[in-house]
Amino acid sequence: AKNWMVVGNYTYSRLIGNYDGYVDPLTGAINLGASSQYDLPELVRNSYGPLSTNTPHRFRVDGFYSFDLAEAGRLTVGSSFRYQSGYPISLRAANNRYGLGTVYLLPRGAGGRVEANYNWNLSVSYAYPLPKELELEVAVRWFNVTNAKAALRVDENYSFDNSRAVAGGDLSDLKHAKQQSSTNPSDFFSRTVVTPQGNYGVRTAFQNPTAAQFDVILRF
Repeated sequence: AKNWMVVGNYTYSRLIGNYDGYVDPLTGAINLGASSQYDLPELVRNSYGPLSTNTPHRFRVDGFYSFDLAEAGRLTVGSSFRYQSGYPISLRAANNRYGLGTVYLLPRGAGGRVEANYNWNLSVSYAYPLPKELELEVAVRWFNVTNAKAALRVDENYSFDNSRAVAGGDLSDLKHAKQQSSTNPSDFFSRTVVTPQGNYGVRTAFQNPTAAQFDVILRF
Protein backbone atom coordinates (compact mmCIF):
# COMPACT_ATOMS: atom_id res chain seq x y z
CA ALA A 1 0.00 0.00 0.00
CA LYS A 2 1.03 3.62 -0.38
CA ASN A 3 3.64 4.58 2.23
CA TRP A 4 2.89 1.65 4.55
CA MET A 5 3.36 -2.10 4.84
CA VAL A 6 2.19 -4.77 7.28
CA VAL A 7 3.36 -8.39 7.09
CA GLY A 8 2.39 -11.12 9.53
CA ASN A 9 2.27 -14.89 9.81
CA TYR A 10 1.47 -17.69 12.21
CA THR A 11 3.20 -21.07 12.15
CA TYR A 12 2.15 -24.27 13.87
CA SER A 13 4.80 -26.96 13.85
CA ARG A 14 5.87 -30.13 15.62
CA LEU A 15 9.44 -31.39 15.82
CA ILE A 16 9.32 -34.94 17.13
CA GLY A 17 12.05 -37.56 17.14
CA ASN A 18 14.96 -39.04 19.06
CA TYR A 19 17.92 -37.10 17.65
CA ASP A 20 18.59 -33.39 18.21
CA GLY A 21 21.28 -33.13 15.58
CA TYR A 22 25.01 -32.54 15.61
CA VAL A 23 24.95 -30.27 18.68
CA ASP A 24 23.49 -31.34 22.04
CA PRO A 25 21.58 -28.26 23.32
CA LEU A 26 22.13 -29.26 26.96
CA THR A 27 25.82 -30.18 27.00
CA GLY A 28 26.99 -28.28 23.92
CA ALA A 29 28.73 -31.44 22.68
CA ILE A 30 29.41 -31.42 18.94
CA ASN A 31 29.24 -34.81 17.24
CA LEU A 32 29.64 -34.53 13.48
CA GLY A 33 28.60 -37.93 12.21
CA ALA A 34 29.53 -39.64 15.49
CA SER A 35 27.19 -39.85 18.48
CA SER A 36 27.01 -41.93 21.64
CA GLN A 37 23.21 -41.68 21.73
CA TYR A 38 22.71 -45.16 20.26
CA ASP A 39 25.69 -46.98 21.77
CA LEU A 40 23.68 -48.52 24.61
CA PRO A 41 20.01 -49.49 24.93
CA GLU A 42 19.93 -47.45 28.14
CA LEU A 43 20.68 -44.26 26.17
CA VAL A 44 17.87 -44.90 23.67
CA ARG A 45 15.07 -45.55 26.16
CA ASN A 46 12.72 -42.57 26.52
CA SER A 47 14.66 -40.58 23.90
CA TYR A 48 11.67 -40.24 21.55
CA GLY A 49 9.53 -37.12 21.99
CA PRO A 50 9.48 -33.36 21.34
CA LEU A 51 13.00 -32.32 20.36
CA SER A 52 14.80 -29.52 22.15
CA THR A 53 13.95 -26.85 19.55
CA ASN A 54 10.26 -27.82 19.28
CA THR A 55 8.08 -24.69 19.50
CA PRO A 56 4.52 -25.49 18.34
CA HIS A 57 3.31 -21.89 18.07
CA ARG A 58 5.10 -18.98 16.43
CA PHE A 59 3.56 -15.62 15.54
CA ARG A 60 5.19 -12.58 13.96
CA VAL A 61 4.03 -9.25 12.59
CA ASP A 62 6.00 -6.35 11.09
CA GLY A 63 4.67 -2.90 10.22
CA PHE A 64 6.21 0.22 8.67
CA TYR A 65 5.01 3.66 7.65
CA SER A 66 7.05 6.08 5.55
CA PHE A 67 6.47 9.85 5.49
CA ASP A 68 7.46 11.40 2.17
CA LEU A 69 8.98 14.79 2.98
CA ALA A 70 9.71 15.59 -0.68
CA GLU A 71 13.03 17.40 -0.98
CA ALA A 72 13.52 17.16 2.79
CA GLY A 73 13.86 13.39 2.57
CA ARG A 74 11.96 10.45 4.02
CA LEU A 75 11.02 9.51 7.59
CA THR A 76 10.13 5.88 8.33
CA VAL A 77 8.81 4.42 11.57
CA GLY A 78 8.37 0.73 12.19
CA SER A 79 7.51 -1.91 14.74
CA SER A 80 7.83 -5.68 14.96
CA PHE A 81 6.44 -8.28 17.35
CA ARG A 82 7.49 -11.91 17.89
CA TYR A 83 5.87 -14.62 20.03
CA GLN A 84 6.72 -18.29 20.40
CA SER A 85 6.00 -21.24 22.66
CA GLY A 86 8.62 -22.28 25.20
CA TYR A 87 11.02 -25.15 24.59
CA PRO A 88 10.31 -28.60 26.07
CA ILE A 89 11.95 -29.74 29.31
CA SER A 90 13.35 -33.23 29.82
CA LEU A 91 14.63 -35.01 32.92
CA ARG A 92 18.12 -36.39 32.47
CA ALA A 93 20.53 -38.38 34.58
CA ALA A 94 24.01 -39.86 34.22
CA ASN A 95 25.29 -43.12 32.78
CA ASN A 96 28.30 -44.95 34.22
CA ARG A 97 30.02 -45.05 30.81
CA TYR A 98 28.98 -41.81 29.13
CA GLY A 99 28.59 -39.37 32.00
CA LEU A 100 26.10 -36.62 32.86
CA GLY A 101 22.89 -35.91 30.99
CA THR A 102 22.99 -38.97 28.75
CA VAL A 103 20.03 -40.91 30.20
CA TYR A 104 16.41 -39.78 29.82
CA LEU A 105 14.87 -40.76 33.16
CA LEU A 106 11.39 -40.17 31.72
CA PRO A 107 10.24 -39.80 28.10
CA ARG A 108 11.74 -36.79 26.36
CA GLY A 109 9.79 -33.61 27.17
CA ALA A 110 8.05 -35.09 30.24
CA GLY A 111 9.04 -32.05 32.32
CA GLY A 112 6.68 -29.71 30.45
CA ARG A 113 7.88 -26.50 28.79
CA VAL A 114 9.58 -23.28 29.74
CA GLU A 115 7.38 -20.19 29.57
CA ALA A 116 6.38 -18.73 26.22
CA ASN A 117 8.32 -15.64 25.23
CA TYR A 118 7.74 -12.52 23.16
CA ASN A 119 9.81 -9.66 21.77
CA TRP A 120 8.62 -6.19 20.71
CA ASN A 121 10.93 -3.92 18.70
CA LEU A 122 10.68 -0.33 17.42
CA SER A 123 12.61 1.57 14.76
CA VAL A 124 12.80 5.03 13.23
CA SER A 125 14.95 6.19 10.34
CA TYR A 126 15.49 9.39 8.39
CA ALA A 127 16.90 9.41 4.86
CA TYR A 128 18.12 12.62 3.22
CA PRO A 129 18.90 12.89 -0.52
CA LEU A 130 22.37 14.12 -1.48
CA PRO A 131 23.77 15.29 -4.82
CA LYS A 132 24.82 12.74 -7.45
CA GLU A 133 22.07 10.29 -6.48
CA LEU A 134 23.52 9.69 -3.02
CA GLU A 135 21.36 9.20 0.07
CA LEU A 136 22.34 9.47 3.72
CA GLU A 137 20.21 7.60 6.24
CA VAL A 138 20.33 7.68 10.04
CA ALA A 139 18.41 4.98 11.91
CA VAL A 140 17.70 4.00 15.51
CA ARG A 141 16.43 0.55 16.46
CA TRP A 142 15.20 -0.38 19.93
CA PHE A 143 15.09 -4.11 20.62
CA ASN A 144 13.00 -5.79 23.33
CA VAL A 145 11.23 -2.57 24.28
CA THR A 146 9.56 -4.09 27.36
CA ASN A 147 12.82 -5.73 28.51
CA ALA A 148 11.08 -9.11 28.66
CA LYS A 149 13.18 -11.64 30.57
CA ALA A 150 11.63 -15.02 29.82
CA ALA A 151 13.78 -18.09 30.39
CA LEU A 152 14.76 -19.93 27.23
CA ARG A 153 16.40 -22.97 28.87
CA VAL A 154 16.53 -24.62 32.28
CA ASP A 155 18.87 -27.17 33.84
CA GLU A 156 17.59 -30.57 32.68
CA ASN A 157 19.94 -32.65 34.83
CA TYR A 158 17.48 -34.14 37.31
CA SER A 159 20.22 -36.20 38.96
CA PHE A 160 23.97 -36.68 38.77
CA ASP A 161 23.55 -40.34 39.76
CA ASN A 162 24.23 -43.12 37.28
CA SER A 163 20.63 -44.11 36.66
CA ARG A 164 18.26 -46.39 34.81
CA ALA A 165 15.51 -44.94 32.61
CA VAL A 166 11.91 -45.44 33.72
CA ALA A 167 10.62 -46.57 30.32
CA GLY A 168 7.36 -44.79 29.44
CA GLY A 169 7.04 -43.31 32.92
CA ASP A 170 5.65 -39.98 34.07
CA LEU A 171 6.47 -37.51 36.84
CA SER A 172 4.78 -39.67 39.47
CA ASP A 173 7.30 -42.43 38.75
CA LEU A 174 10.35 -40.37 39.71
CA LYS A 175 10.16 -41.57 43.28
CA HIS A 176 10.73 -45.10 41.97
CA ALA A 177 13.66 -44.29 39.66
CA LYS A 178 16.68 -46.38 40.60
CA GLN A 179 20.41 -45.95 40.31
CA GLN A 180 22.63 -48.30 38.35
CA SER A 181 24.24 -50.96 40.49
CA SER A 182 27.59 -49.64 41.70
CA THR A 183 28.99 -53.14 42.12
CA ASN A 184 27.77 -54.52 38.80
CA PRO A 185 26.70 -51.91 36.22
CA SER A 186 25.27 -54.64 34.00
CA ASP A 187 22.60 -55.39 36.61
CA PHE A 188 19.25 -53.88 35.65
CA PHE A 189 19.09 -51.61 38.72
CA SER A 190 20.09 -51.35 42.34
CA ARG A 191 17.68 -50.76 45.21
CA THR A 192 18.93 -47.21 45.72
CA VAL A 193 16.56 -44.46 44.60
CA VAL A 194 17.91 -41.71 42.36
CA THR A 195 18.88 -38.55 44.28
CA PRO A 196 17.63 -35.28 42.71
CA GLN A 197 20.18 -32.49 42.35
CA GLY A 198 19.12 -29.10 43.65
CA ASN A 199 19.54 -27.12 40.44
CA TYR A 200 17.12 -29.10 38.29
CA GLY A 201 14.73 -26.66 36.64
CA VAL A 202 16.87 -23.61 37.44
CA ARG A 203 16.91 -21.12 34.56
CA THR A 204 20.13 -21.21 32.56
CA ALA A 205 19.43 -19.05 29.47
CA PHE A 206 17.33 -15.92 29.01
CA GLN A 207 16.16 -13.54 26.33
CA ASN A 208 18.58 -10.80 25.36
CA PRO A 209 17.88 -7.66 27.41
CA THR A 210 16.65 -4.41 25.94
CA ALA A 211 19.19 -2.83 23.59
CA ALA A 212 19.54 -0.07 21.03
CA GLN A 213 21.31 0.09 17.68
CA PHE A 214 22.35 3.24 15.80
CA ASP A 215 23.06 3.12 12.07
CA VAL A 216 24.51 5.61 9.61
CA ILE A 217 24.08 4.45 6.01
CA LEU A 218 25.34 6.01 2.80
CA ARG A 219 23.62 4.72 -0.34
CA PHE A 220 25.07 5.24 -3.81
